[in-house]
Amino acid sequence: MTQEKIIGRIRKLLDMSCSDNPHEAALAAERAADLMAEHELTEAQVRIAEAVSSPAEPIVRGVPIEGAEARRAKKRVAWKGTIAGALARSMGCHWYWNGPRVQLFGRESAVQSVSYTYQYLTREINRLCEATWAREGVDAVVAGHSARAWKNSFRIGAASAIASHLYERETRAPRSASPRPARSAASSTPSTALALVQHEQDEVDAAYSSHSKNFGSARGIGVVRSRTGYSVGRAAGEKIHLGGGRAGLSAPPRQVRGDS
Repeated sequence: MTQEKIIGRIRKLLDMSCSDNPHEAALAAERAADLMAEHELTEAQVRIAEAVSSPAEPIVRGVPIEGAEARRAKKRVAWKGTIAGALARSMGCHWYWNGPRVQLFGRESAVQSVSYTYQYLTREINRLCEATWAREGVDAVVAGHSARAWKNSFRIGAASAIASHLYERETRAPRSASPRPARSAASSTPSTALALVQHEQDEVDAAYSSHSKNFGSARGIGVVRSRTGYSVGRAAGEKIHLGGGRAGLSAPPRQVRGDS
């Protein structure tokens, strides 16, 4: 596959990652991330290679990661925060708690990708949790674990495994390594592409720093009450393959509490 075709394929996948179908969006974002990592391309190189002279995407603030059901929530759900935080970090966004709700801050397409992928992952974790409980619930009850404690521990374990996978992928990627330049009339040098990625990420970080200056600290929440449920959940989470976020630079992890 030529470099031009690779760039075209990535662009189509990035467009698909904004699909209204969360499962399709997650798979598209995963494949785009895999292609960019495999060919050492960044989103900046894609833009430059296509001679896109428009300014960077707008920064969106306070975007709920879920729909109306989240707005009705009365308390924070720890495992959902774990998923949101890992995805946000991997895609160059920030996240924070606004009361019981998770909200996102970052470039528009990145926020959309985090939201769609989050919806896919939370549904998948819930599906696996119910399916596993149907098979193993009797043993858990015999061992003295309630359904609620076991299922919550399962979800925490699965979310932790996904977060670990995303973090390990991020730390394995050589951030200072220069990606190969795309062959195009508007091709840039690797250093130019990396500088653009860093500049746009710095803008997001600076805007978020201003946005969150009055936020309080968020305490860790969520308790594992079933070690068996947690272990089974972590094993299930490790089998959920996720390509993982941006190929460029990502925002530092930050968990804060916003204004309610």
